[in-house]
Amino acid sequence: MPWPLVWAYIAVAACEGWLRNESLHYGQPGQLMPMNRLYTFDNLSCELRRFKMGRATHKAVGQIYHHRYGIFNKDTLKGKFEALLTDLTFNTDHALGLIGRYLIVKKLLENALLGGKISTVASLACGAGEAVVNAVAAAQKKGLKVKTAFLDINDKALEMVEKQLVGLPPGDNAFYLVNVIKNQRWFSALPVDALELVGLIDYISDKHLIKFLRSLKNPRLKLLISCNILRKPGLTGELERFFLRHALQWPLYYRTEDQLRAIFQSAGYEKVRLISEPYSLFSVVVWFKQ
Repeated sequence: MPWPLVWAYIAVAACEGWLRNESLHYGQPGQLMPMNRLYTFDNLSCELRRFKMGRATHKAVGQIYHHRYGIFNKDTLKGKFEALLTDLTFNTDHALGLIGRYLIVKKLLENALLGGKISTVASLACGAGEAVVNAVAAAQKKGLKVKTAFLDINDKALEMVEKQLVGLPPGDNAFYLVNVIKNQRWFSALPVDALELVGLIDYISDKHLIKFLRSLKNPRLKLLISCNILRKPGLTGELERFFLRHALQWPLYYRTEDQLRAIFQSAGYEKVRLISEPYSLFSVVVWFKQ
């Protein structure tokens, strides 16, 4: 999609949200607030209304992962119009960056499993868990045995993970309905080689994040993969942050790569590697035990 058209559309939606929102609609990062009803979403496109209602959850991320771009595969004029609006929303750096983030995390886990470096993986705040599931599937197809643990506060997310595992070779998979932030002592002792916590630390303040990361480290841990949304400079970055906060009411902690390195170093993770997806908005944090 032409970038000026994308920017114009999300600017309209963001300004509508900014003008119509009340203070009760704004909460802390990760906190779901009562939804504003925006003409830009609720009255123009059913798919965008579902996306807005599911923001900050696995549902919204899943819509982006599986979105089919293009208006010509729709039969009706209304369908083409709705597809155009969805394409404009999902052509932002935030949406395209999510896809790149998923591909990086999947490849990192797949390489670690196939290389024999790890054999057990826990996904914290797993959401739909697609990157982990697909990496494990690739390892199982090579005849490798992998143990997995999926943890999330949302039972619907765990159900989605379980459905994705259907049809794969039988594996040792465990599911835990738990708030990982509030139960650090319990899950930090899980006997796993690798932890994947992508999409989680965007909602944790620096002070609490350092404490949380420290609780994860144990002698058995060999690999940790996380990710944070970057504070992209310039007008584009400002506009997209304005759009997420006011149109979607999706608050996040944006950090620079230097801030990420300092946080992980303070938590005891030396020599972390940062890998950015092509849109340079999400930075995947990789720590290997030395």
